[in-house]
Amino acid sequence: MADPICHYVMDPRRVEFSKIIQARDAGAAQAFHKSENVMREQIRRARVNQVTSDKPFQKIDHYLAVLDSTHSRAQSNPRFLERLKKYYLSKNVIGESQIPQAHYDLQLRIARERGHGHLTLTADHKKMLAQVVIDEQFESLSRWFDYLWSPDALGFPEYLKLWILDGVTKISKFDPIKEKFTK
Repeated sequence: MADPICHYVMDPRRVEFSKIIQARDAGAAQAFHKSENVMREQIRRARVNQVTSDKPFQKIDHYLAVLDSTHSRAQSNPRFLERLKKYYLSKNVIGESQIPQAHYDLQLRIARERGHGHLTLTADHKKMLAQVVIDEQFESLSRWFDYLWSPDALGFPEYLKLWILDGVTKISKFDPIKEKFTK
């Protein structure tokens, strides 16, 4: 029986890319080949009697093949593209509860240094500051997504688009101890 989700085709460029991801993750606490999505694809493959693998780069390649298969539909199906965009934004835009207290403390310090005196941050002000962070992240990631699935990026393979999106979400993390964004 043919697999309705993904007809696996060995793509040498994708395999090479999978090896690059594996090499990047060498020694990482949470390597990509052990991620929930990659492991879910291995389970799905076993359930439909497809070949699975213990080799990290092959696990990654199997997952990337599914992404190629499903995401390529986005070019011709605006509704699917919109659902895909909502999914990635929901997974990658910070939630209000995830914003560290250090961010709010930094905003108060900046206000104080600009001569606004010692301010007290009310719950409403905190909510407003959080919404600014969320809106900025949403807008930034939304623009990246729109570009990567625009006609200008038709030549990019789907796995590369997703790697770019993943990289964009990791460009900077806020370090509450140093009170700055890290690389």
